[in-house]
Amino acid sequence: MPTDRETSIRRGIEVLLSLGSDEALKDGGMGVTRISEMLGREKSQVSRALKALAEYGLVERNRDALTYRLGWRIYALAQLAGEPRLSRRRDRGCGASRSRPRSAHTSRSSRASTS
Repeated sequence: MPTDRETSIRRGIEVLLSLGSDEALKDGGMGVTRISEMLGREKSQVSRALKALAEYGLVERNRDALTYRLGWRIYALAQLAGEPRLSRRRDRGCGASRSRPRSAHTSRSSRASTS
């Protein structure tokens, strides 16, 4: 049987995934009511999960529209995790690195060597 902490973590992950849905991305976010409907959860549970996720920058709240969207930290984590994976794919010859954006460090190094 899952502990309260495991249940809270699962709820947080479900909320993040709902904010990454096509609907949320198309609409620029979702409100607590819509997320709770999607997940079949109580609004109070979703609200608590969103509050905790917002404290860590994983979601952002639009106070005017009363909606939430994925936060800056999700994208930062994705970039950090993706860089080494893309490098390993390139090393194996998968070709995924062709579309990989150059980092600021790479761009500076390239400019320095051409000066």
